[in-house]
Amino acid sequence: MSEAETAMDEEEREHQKDLFRIQEEEVRVLVDRLRTYRWDVPNHFVTELEGRLERLQFLGEGLGISIGPLHREARRLVRRLKAGTHWSRREDELVLFVRTEDLYVIREVEEIRQLMGGAGFHEMAVTGRIQELCKLVYEQLQGHEYVYELEPAVESGVVQRIRTPTEIERSRTATCIDLACLFAAFLEAMRVRPVILLLRGHALAGYWKGDPPGHPVLRRPEVLDFCRSRSFVCIETTGAVRSRVPVRGVRRSEDGTLSFEESLSVAERIVDTELEAVLYLVDVEESRMLA
Repeated sequence: MSEAETAMDEEEREHQKDLFRIQEEEVRVLVDRLRTYRWDVPNHFVTELEGRLERLQFLGEGLGISIGPLHREARRLVRRLKAGTHWSRREDELVLFVRTEDLYVIREVEEIRQLMGGAGFHEMAVTGRIQELCKLVYEQLQGHEYVYELEPAVESGVVQRIRTPTEIERSRTATCIDLACLFAAFLEAMRVRPVILLLRGHALAGYWKGDPPGHPVLRRPEVLDFCRSRSFVCIETTGAVRSRVPVRGVRRSEDGTLSFEESLSVAERIVDTELEAVLYLVDVEESRMLA
């Protein structure tokens, strides 16, 4: 290869590097913009980000440059925004509906903090007072007088509509899966490690009592072992909203809800007696790392 050809190759490579840097910055700007959205992002923004990521990856591969953290963050963002409010029923995607950054959750958590008399969330968690935190969350929801309601209708039978926390506040209605995801969001915001237990036709929120096993999703055989050893605590979150329908045979009070203690008892009974209905358990923190 002549010196002139080598110089041209080097010049082209520098041009490609400059183009890569420009496109990388454009992706970073778009990611920063899309971070301000929760789930109502216009579709063309997501499509644009996907296209820019593909071009950036193509350039990077040609130059031998690793895109790294920016690329991974952008991919996670695309996945979260595309999920919207329709859950595909895939267990590894349920964590996308635990909306810890929802403004409603942030506001409610701050209100709960004011009720704690100076104790911090972390302090309560590490000193074994997680159940007290759960009671504060439960009674905060109970005080809003939300009503139990089935999920909104969808056109596809393969997805389920999960209300966002803000939608729950606006409509004042929620299902068991809405409430399990909402409760888990509260606990995660308080630095507690939440879990969501999925059964056929039902969902419970809860938390690990001891050291978690470190898996994003536990399948039925593993879950049954942890159920028997009582390694996690569950809460019947539908007890915090109003209904005239008893919960697993337990009659609701005059206001249509269960006390926090009753919700614990009902959830414990479900875990003990309905093992055949258990599907899987989602560890929210571990799932975040893969989402």
